[in-house]
Amino acid sequence: MSHPRPLGANPGPHVSAPVRDRTGRVIASISVSGPIDRMGHRPGDRHAIAVLRAGQRLSGI
Repeated sequence: MSHPRPLGANPGPHVSAPVRDRTGRVIASISVSGPIDRMGHRPGDRHAIAVLRAGQRLSGI
């Protein structure tokens, strides 16, 4: 019999970046995640720059 995983347990590969307000305080985050066969074992190598840039753009709003 299988048991459901608790929310947030082993979320799989993901990359995240902060979103900051005008004072530099972190107010949110942006992330991408997906199955390991699509994200790979080292998702930061492929997606970190795009996610960081998205966080920077959102910080400028």
